[in-house]
Amino acid sequence: MDPLYILEIGAHTTKFGLFSTAKPKHILQSVTGVCKLEEKKNKKVYGEEIDENLSGIIVEPIIRPTFSGVLIDWDQLEEFLDYLLIQTEKDGIDRSDLEILNSRSPYFKDKDDETLTEIMFEKFGIDSFNNGRQPLFSLISSSTVTGLLVDIGELKTRVTPYYKGTILYHYGSDFSVGGAHLSQYLSQLMSREGLYLNDYEGEKLINDFKSNYSFAGINEELEEKYSTFINIINSESNNEKKKKEQKSIGEIFIRLKKMLEFKKLRENCIFTDFAGRKYSISKTTSQFVEPLFQPGIIGKTEEGLQNTISKVIKNCDLNIRGDLVNNIVFTGSTARIAGIQDRLFFELQQLVPQNAKIGFYGSADESLSYFSWLGGCLCGRLWRENNSFLIDKHTYQEEGKQIVHQKIIESVF
Repeated sequence: MDPLYILEIGAHTTKFGLFSTAKPKHILQSVTGVCKLEEKKNKKVYGEEIDENLSGIIVEPIIRPTFSGVLIDWDQLEEFLDYLLIQTEKDGIDRSDLEILNSRSPYFKDKDDETLTEIMFEKFGIDSFNNGRQPLFSLISSSTVTGLLVDIGELKTRVTPYYKGTILYHYGSDFSVGGAHLSQYLSQLMSREGLYLNDYEGEKLINDFKSNYSFAGINEELEEKYSTFINIINSESNNEKKKKEQKSIGEIFIRLKKMLEFKKLRENCIFTDFAGRKYSISKTTSQFVEPLFQPGIIGKTEEGLQNTISKVIKNCDLNIRGDLVNNIVFTGSTARIAGIQDRLFFELQQLVPQNAKIGFYGSADESLSYFSWLGGCLCGRLWRENNSFLIDKHTYQEEGKQIVHQKIIESVF
């Protein structure tokens, strides 16, 4: 049986690897560039090769084939895909034996599916190919049949409900703040503290900061609202009355305690940049996530992510709303920022019925960065025996690129 690879071309990173592995073999920046070092002058470099050559600032320009989930440069994408396929050849796998399942952006157009299918068969000569939507694969990874997908992308966040395994795309809604907006805001906050970032190296430093040093804090309004609970947490008293109060406030108490402890832990950290310069962590770490909940900070006129989630839930049938709010599934690397789920819990407390149980799927684990890729792997394991989800070379030659609209992954369920 030919080797099946799962591909996901993201706005920020691309994931590529065998379906039978626990994580992608290649997780690299979705960028191409030209090397300026004399010994490699004018050589095209990609992803991890760019990372290796950063120290001398020798790569320019930096080009992205995709932008916020939309394909914008087919020539660069072809070169980028060619680089990935060369990696499989290094592993001893011939392109003519290769099967690829692409976890594609929900913002792909029909003609994008056709063009990508054509490139895979005509340009690269692979054996089999098909596309599956990232939200569907994320749903498969979560192992839940009814809930709410919250995909925090680069330039927007997509909130989509699903019911008994069917994604209700028509009830979904976009929220115009994504990971790139938070990065830009963080860069502004850091510059006020004397840390100036720019270009690709600065982008990598920002991403390192977001992954390892940041957290979503509790703002002043929520601190005031839950001041009684916070006083209980901060109190050193251990009498019976306090114990009863702690027990009665349940999850609110637990999440508040977690947020306050994590805030104290992170604000005592020292951040080191690539040049070895050290910076103490200030309120910056919690402030930069705030545009997710208060978009007005960065000039957006809409309400926060919590309001988008609430509206999507209210647009759905009354009998499934409880299941939606109790099964909120996060995807995207930004979703790994510590405390986002806890903060959203308190924001939603103000918007959903008091008896509603708010629940989340997904932690700050690294796998959230390639959640939909893992869903593609699971599809591969489930359907490997009959290959019913792939378009083979023979079928493509008979039916043409339009076959991609007939052999739709969703129809396999």
